[in-house]
Amino acid sequence: MSQTHTEKKRLGQWLLDEGLIDTEQLRTALEEQRRSGLYLRDVFDRLGIVDEQHIIRFFEQELMIPAVKLGDYDVDDEIIQLVPEKIARRYRAIPLFRIRDSLTVAMEDPLNVLGIDEIAAETGLDIEPCVATRKGITASLRRYYGSESHLEVFDRDLTDEAIAGMEIDRQVIDFVSTMVRQAVEDNASDIHIEPDAGAMRVRYRVDGVLREVAKQPLAVHPAIVSRIKVLSDLDIAERRLPQDGRFHMELDDRAIDLRVSTFPTVHGENVVLRVLDKKNAILALSALGFDPGEHETIERLIHKPAGMILVTGPTGSGKTTTLYAVLQTINTPNRNIQTLEDPVEYILPLVRQTQVNEEIGLTFARGLRALVRQDPDVILVGEIRDRESAEIGVRSSLTGHLVLSTLHTNDAAGAIARLVDMEVDRFLIASSLLGVVAQRLVRRICNNCRRPVDVPEAVLNGLNVRLRGDETWYEGAGCLQCNDTGYRGRVAAYEILELNRALRTAILDEESPEQIRDIARKAGARSLREAAVAKAASGLTSIEEVLRVTKLDDDAAVETSSSIGRDGKDVLEPAGETRE
Repeated sequence: MSQTHTEKKRLGQWLLDEGLIDTEQLRTALEEQRRSGLYLRDVFDRLGIVDEQHIIRFFEQELMIPAVKLGDYDVDDEIIQLVPEKIARRYRAIPLFRIRDSLTVAMEDPLNVLGIDEIAAETGLDIEPCVATRKGITASLRRYYGSESHLEVFDRDLTDEAIAGMEIDRQVIDFVSTMVRQAVEDNASDIHIEPDAGAMRVRYRVDGVLREVAKQPLAVHPAIVSRIKVLSDLDIAERRLPQDGRFHMELDDRAIDLRVSTFPTVHGENVVLRVLDKKNAILALSALGFDPGEHETIERLIHKPAGMILVTGPTGSGKTTTLYAVLQTINTPNRNIQTLEDPVEYILPLVRQTQVNEEIGLTFARGLRALVRQDPDVILVGEIRDRESAEIGVRSSLTGHLVLSTLHTNDAAGAIARLVDMEVDRFLIASSLLGVVAQRLVRRICNNCRRPVDVPEAVLNGLNVRLRGDETWYEGAGCLQCNDTGYRGRVAAYEILELNRALRTAILDEESPEQIRDIARKAGARSLREAAVAKAASGLTSIEEVLRVTKLDDDAAVETSSSIGRDGKDVLEPAGETRE
C-alpha cells in the first residue's frame, strides 16, 4: 500500500494541534514506525495511543477525503459485481454507488494509489475514494462477498511453466498474507498447506474441524513454502528434514504469531501454521466454561500454596489456554511464577517464561532441576514427558511449590495411571497430587441459526448417561455467520478429579483406574461424557458434537456411575450460559 509524504508529514502535527497526543507519544510512535515499517496511522492504532475515529477525522478535515459509515449503506448487487472479490479483499475496498462514469469506493486506505488504479482499470470508471473503519470494511466484505471460502490470488490461466519459474514476487507475498488474514477472520487455529498429486491444497482447522479453502496448481507450492520459510528464518534449501520456526504479522488491530512446522512428503513439504492470536490469547478463568461448582473447585485448588495440578487431554483440547487462565488468576506481585514451555506461546506480565531447547540440552527435566533453585512459588511445566521430569515435578510440589503441568491421557483417572507407568512412587503421587482436570473442546452452536431438534431415543440411550427426560436439544441450521456449519466457537467440557482421603488411599492400595473413577463419582465428580451432555442440555452444543468429541470407550465407566449425582440428585443439571 502506498502512503503520501503529505500524510506522513501532517498526521503527527495534526494530532498534536488537536491535543490528542503529546510530543513524547509522537516520538514513541515515530520510533516504532522506523522499527516496524508500518504506516504512522497504523502505529498509533497498534500502540493504542489514538482511537481510529480520530484518524478518520484527520482524513476528513485535513485531506478532504469523505468518511462513511458502511453500516448505513445497502449496496446493490450490480454495484458490488463491478469490483471482483479478489480485488476488493486485496485492497480492502467496498464499492458504494455509481454516478455516470464515477464510482465511489470506501477504502481502509484511501491513499492507496495502486489500489485505486487497479479498481479503475477493472471497472473502466473514475474512482472517488472515501475512508471507512477497519471493522466496517471487514463486516462489509463478509456481507457482500461472503466469508472467504477460497483464495484466488494466482490467475487461473497462468501456465504451469510460468508458475514453475516464479520467484517470491508480489503475487506469492499477497497469497501468504491473504491466507493468514482469512484464517484469522475465520478464527482458524491452524493452516495446513498440503502438496498432493497435481495440486496444492490449503485447509483451515476451525473449531477443531478441518475444511478445505483453496486448491492451487502444485507448481506454486515451492514458492509458497519458500516465502513462509523466509518469514520464519528457516533453511530454504533444506527440504528433506522437518523444520520448526515462527514469524509475526500485524493484521489490522491484531498482533498474530504463527508457529511453523514443515515435514517432507512424497509430493513435497507439508507445512502447518499454528495461528496464535494475541487478541484472544488469554481468557479469564470464569470465561472458560466451568459451571459454578467446577469453578469453585478450581479456585480452591489453584490457591493452595503447594502441590501438583495436572491438566489432561489430547493435542488441541485447550490445555494451554486453561493453564494460562490459571496463571492469570494467581499472578500477583507477591508471587514468583516461572515456566518451562515448548514453545512459549504467549507472554505474560510478571511471569518468568523459559523456552525449552533440547538441541542445546535444555530439556524439561534439566530446566526443572535448575528452576527450583530460582526461589519460585509457582512452577508451570509445559508437559510431563518422562520419568525424570515427573519425579522432579512431584518432589518440587512436596517442598513448598505449586506445580502446574499437562499430561496426554484420556481422562482424569488416567493421569494417575500414567504417573505410575512413569515409575513415580505411589506414595509421592498420593502426597503431592491436588487434582486433575481432563478436558475436551466441543463446538458451540451458532446463536444466529440455533433451533430445537428431536434426538432419537436410541441415541440418547446410547449416551449411557441418566437424563431428566424433559431436556430440549438443539442444533445449528447453518447460516452465513457460521459458514453453514451450524457452529461458531467452542466451549470446554471438564472432568475434575479433586484428591480426597478416599482417593489417596486408593492410590496407595494400587486400585485400578476404574476403581478410582468409581470413588470419584461417589464424591460427586462427573465424567467427560456427562459434562459434555450437560453442555448440550444447556443449549450450548449438540448431541452430535458430544458423540464426536467424547470417547466411546469411556461408556463402561460412565454406565456404572451414571445414576450417582451430587447429594443424590441426577448427575445432569444444565450448566449456565458460559463463554470460552
